[in-house]
Amino acid sequence: MDLLPDWPMQAIEVLEAYFLAHMMHMPDRRISGIGDAQAVIRAMWIGNPASGVAKRELVFGLGPERFEHLVGSLYNAMGYTTRVTARSRDGGRDLEISRREPGASEKSRVECKLWKQPVGVVPARNLLGVVAHELATKGILVTASSFTSPARRLAENDPRLELLGWDELLPLLDQHLGADWGRFVDHHIAESMKRPASRPLSVRGEDEG
Repeated sequence: MDLLPDWPMQAIEVLEAYFLAHMMHMPDRRISGIGDAQAVIRAMWIGNPASGVAKRELVFGLGPERFEHLVGSLYNAMGYTTRVTARSRDGGRDLEISRREPGASEKSRVECKLWKQPVGVVPARNLLGVVAHELATKGILVTASSFTSPARRLAENDPRLELLGWDELLPLLDQHLGADWGRFVDHHIAESMKRPASRPLSVRGEDEG
């Protein structure tokens, strides 16, 4: 409380640090209480972003790791089993997502790029390499910005690659996390952080012997 009202973001970060340090032993009610407190801080001292521009600025303020967890929370809300990859040597993908439905199953790899500039063709090609190596269904490249023309052409010519720029990501966030997801973004991130991280597969030839 000593950080309020002058440093609301620092107060949110302190609550998140407390959550990360104790989440394995916290009851669900206390976890929900931390998320509610963060939502109140945002509503009172930061504001609830309503426009697409404001929501995009909020996302850029999250930082890369928290952005990955927001995307993980989104895919979980869309019915996928999600695992955020451990940060060390993530092997070119940040999330592993899967979904099983009668007559069909999907296991995809997701790479998140919190870049303000358009994402080019190199990360797209790298993700396709991961898809081939891990025998995944497809690779999904997600950013809060956009993609270059070569990256989009690559996706048009290869059905194993899906590109989600801000124009595609924002409607999904609004639909599956609710139009006011910006107010509760810390809760959504915390829910993703509660799920165990997957251990990255070693690249061929690494760690052998």
